Amino acid sequence: MATNGVPMFTKAEKGTLIQCANFTVALHRLSTQLLADGCTDVTLPPYPRAELIKILNGDTEHKKSKLQGAELDEYLGKQLVCVPFNDPDLQGIVDIARNTPVEDVVIKLKKAYSCATEIRQDCLKLLSFWERA
Repeated sequence: MATNGVPMFTKAEKGTLIQCANFTVALHRLSTQLLADGCTDVTLPPYPRAELIKILNGDTEHKKSKLQGAELDEYLGKQLVCVPFNDPDLQGIVDIARNTPVEDVVIKLKKAYSCATEIRQDCLKLLSFWERA
């Protein structure tokens, strides 16, 4: 907004508003001629409906662009889920000896399952974010 409360528009936005004004003038002439004469020679100029809606909604080029290439790689690197493989209970999960008590195996498997569930939930959150984008 400018200091006097009047919104600041870009050149493209001003052009869109001028096109809308030209359309309304032509539409007024057309309807006046039709009412008076029953026919008209006025042709309506193009009406930039989509651009006007963007201006009215305040949605002027502020949509997030889809990430590609290095930007996508950087974003995904920041979003990586930290897997606690340094947890002592998980470190020995692969190296369970044949004579390990069943209770210990069950505890380790439950811990691994809960970690996998947390990772899955984080991945689903990330996927839902990408589906919305």
